[in-house]
Amino acid sequence: MTNHSEPKIRLDFEEDKAQGAVARITLDYPSRLNVLNTKMTSLLVEAFENVSLREDLRAVVLTGSGGRAFIGGADIKEFAGLDPSGAEAFITRIHEVCQA
Repeated sequence: MTNHSEPKIRLDFEEDKAQGAVARITLDYPSRLNVLNTKMTSLLVEAFENVSLREDLRAVVLTGSGGRAFIGGADIKEFAGLDPSGAEAFITRIHEVCQA
């Protein structure tokens, strides 16, 4: 049985020699609706950096595990405890995900 108490990312590739690869990045934290917290944003940046190394990459599919939410938004529990500089760092990490 998979432990969903920590955010995880699954990265899979569909290989097609003629048309190129399709990457599937799956947010795997369904117990928390795949919320974006510090750990998840770091994992997402890492996943996007890994797929960008593929010269045969044709497309990336971003999806979430579980049946209730693709991404439940920012982790309000983490966000509520941040001071202004921590909040700024959190938002910067969200921007890094988007840029990746």
